[in-house]
Amino acid sequence: MAFINPAEAIPTKTSKGEEWKAWYLELKNRYGKKNANTIFTKAWSKRGSDSAITNDLDETLKKNGVNIQRGLVASIQEGAYDIADTIGDVFSMGKYVWIGGLVMVGVPVFIFLLQIARKPERVGAVAGTAIKYAK
Repeated sequence: MAFINPAEAIPTKTSKGEEWKAWYLELKNRYGKKNANTIFTKAWSKRGSDSAITNDLDETLKKNGVNIQRGLVASIQEGAYDIADTIGDVFSMGKYVWIGGLVMVGVPVFIFLLQIARKPERVGAVAGTAIKYAK
């Protein structure tokens, strides 16, 4: 990556997320994490744009302790992604509940069928007893 002078290359509202990330990383290399976070936050509040926020930029900033200001639309969008992730987690968990239920039903059915295979003559007796007590 080519070195850039952060003072000469401050991103603008039309800059892409990759440019903001490169600028932040250069700030961090030159001035340290604490100063880079302060400088980046101030620049973002004046020149940042929600359209520049990419997953890569967002992850890099969060990993380094930077929370950028987002507009209403981006905040709603992020909330929607969080809800979608939660729903995905529930369905993922639901898959395991479904499998557990199948195991709980399947094992007794398998044992029952195994008993029938071993002693088929008992099937009539068991069924007759069940009918007798059901009346």
